[in-house]
Amino acid sequence: MYDIKIMYNPVDNIKEIKDFCYTAISQDRTKKHIKRNMDPTGISNSSLIYRILKTDKYKNNRGIITPVYYNGKIVSISGSEIYNDDIIIMGKRYFTLREHRHKQLFLRYMILNQWIWVDFVKKQHSLIITTINEEDKGILRLWKKEKVRKFLYPLKYKVNDNKSFIEGVEQYTVEFYI
Repeated sequence: MYDIKIMYNPVDNIKEIKDFCYTAISQDRTKKHIKRNMDPTGISNSSLIYRILKTDKYKNNRGIITPVYYNGKIVSISGSEIYNDDIIIMGKRYFTLREHRHKQLFLRYMILNQWIWVDFVKKQHSLIITTINEEDKGILRLWKKEKVRKFLYPLKYKVNDNKSFIEGVEQYTVEFYI
């Protein structure tokens, strides 16, 4: 059975998050962006560990980490953070272990639970997005499906087929309407 825990101060759970990152890298060594984003040493400045330990992105309610557990172990992880005064990004550094990859986990446990926090902090922000790298372009098809739109109702969103330049990387975005 899957379970979720929202980490408001993820530095308290850094060992558990690092252990997951080691597992994630061991499963997908061939994908350069996974290696960079799940770097358990925190050396890569785009990694989840670096963002938790060396930036203010996950301090003072500026961001959360949402791990999904299966039998007490993290099998999927992602974050949501305040990017700047106008934008909130959901689904930061999303990764799921191979044997647990299915759309229900992504939608039911990740997106809906991240929205709880986003809904709490969104009042002062004008745009809520999730970003998708070129390597994960296939997930755009999931966002475009009518079943997904119905499942996530009342959330309304728009999938952008054109890339935006965010954090130094060209990425696809999904914009949520506030």
